[in-house]
Amino acid sequence: FYAFIGQLGRKPIADRRATTLISPPTPTGADAKIAAWSAGALGFVETTMGQSLPFAKQALVRLPDTLRDVGTVSYGMTLLNESYGRSGDDVYHETWVHENAHLAWAIVVPEAEASRTKMFTEGLATMTEIDFSKSLFPAEDRDFYLARRYQAIRLDWLVKGTLDKLPPVVATEAVAEKIMRSGTRDYSGWAYEKSSATLDHIRATVGDDAFTKALHEYARTYAWTGATLDEFRALLEKSSGLSLGPLFDRFVLK
Repeated sequence: FYAFIGQLGRKPIADRRATTLISPPTPTGADAKIAAWSAGALGFVETTMGQSLPFAKQALVRLPDTLRDVGTVSYGMTLLNESYGRSGDDVYHETWVHENAHLAWAIVVPEAEASRTKMFTEGLATMTEIDFSKSLFPAEDRDFYLARRYQAIRLDWLVKGTLDKLPPVVATEAVAEKIMRSGTRDYSGWAYEKSSATLDHIRATVGDDAFTKALHEYARTYAWTGATLDEFRALLEKSSGLSLGPLFDRFVLK
């Protein structure tokens, strides 16, 4: 719960019916940038999930740096701390897409096995943000761009340790609880980086078309309930015609 004292800024988002940027009483130059980013971000999220977001109204909220909450989403509302702007517009823009992706991958389709994994929330949101950033560079080969982004994650973790030392993407409840209580570095590596890289590996295995078809079906079939890992795998097997048990055993469960 937040309470702002003063006149809140309100700015309608162009090309988005009933979508409004809400900012704290002290306006900043970030508001114009966020407003400009928002239609493209929300549209990309909708393309990724294969349907329009179902909210009659949407509020996009810039949280002030003085709050220690980095950001969250709720039904029809995205909140992100302006502190991300310190890392530059590229990071801020991509993080804005990530947070709005949670309207799909957390609100519309929740994590059914949240006590075991974050693949269907943080993993899908991270994959969505990276895919979006690729869309800003249409001249660059898509496979090369994605390989470069996910290779950067691998190289980062060679310095930190190794992704192989993190728990499986879908772990036991006890192991998942331990990593969720760990420091930010290990949790981020597991929930965001390892999960999104694993999803991209699955996509490379089944093919873009099959993965997109399965993801759209996932959003339609499991809205408001979420899917188990086995249900998600079944959608991928149906769309690709492949048996994915060995792949999931090796890269998701181990």
